[in-house]
Amino acid sequence: MGALTTYGQQSLLAIGGSLQDAPQLYLALFSNSANPSGTPTELILTNYVRQPVPFYAVTADQLANAADIPFRSLSAGSFLGAQLVDAITGGGCWSWVDQASSFTIPASSDLTFPAGTLTVTR
Repeated sequence: MGALTTYGQQSLLAIGGSLQDAPQLYLALFSNSANPSGTPTELILTNYVRQPVPFYAVTADQLANAADIPFRSLSAGSFLGAQLVDAITGGGCWSWVDQASSFTIPASSDLTFPAGTLTVTR
């Protein structure tokens, strides 16, 4: 994913300062840039719902997803960006990333982010 946003850094300081103290975070997908200072548009696809991300500490300043993060049986669409957010709906953005180009999701397909592929650095 990338580095913590200002919101993520401030939230982390408020709860103890360690990445291991981070609350449950969810992976949210966006059809355009996920940059929280812009106007990101979250996907609206059949069966799409933000997915919880179980993390493990790679180092004191880096976390990675400990398990696959599946989005099951999605309707057709595409996404460009992703955010780690602290709520199943709404919430604040802790980290975000955009791909180099939009990724097409075929109808009735699964989209999985393998374990260890989403990292957050302090």
